[in-house]
Amino acid sequence: MSEFQLVSNELTSKSAEQQSVKAQIESANRQLRLIDLSRQQLEAEKSDVVWQGVGKMFVKKDKTSYLEELSKDKKKGEEALDTLKKKLTYVDVSLENARKRLEQLLKAAGQGQ
Repeated sequence: MSEFQLVSNELTSKSAEQQSVKAQIESANRQLRLIDLSRQQLEAEKSDVVWQGVGKMFVKKDKTSYLEELSKDKKKGEEALDTLKKKLTYVDVSLENARKRLEQLLKAAGQGQ
């Protein structure tokens, strides 16, 4: 396989990976917004007991413990989001490097003719 094909394949692969990471970031942001909304609604609730959906049933839970669970979930989500943002930065840099190498190969091929 020629160097041009290798760089072209890498460019395609990194571009697909970039789109995948962006979709994962959007999903993580959506999940964090859902947690925030749930916390706001629960904090406005007067009752000390809430019902948590577990599969096809509901489990009675103390509101305070459920809010603590949501806080832990939010912290994990924020850590995952931070990791995804770092991964996106890495993929962006790799993609840009592959583009530059491809441009160099095309220029070199054009000068060689």
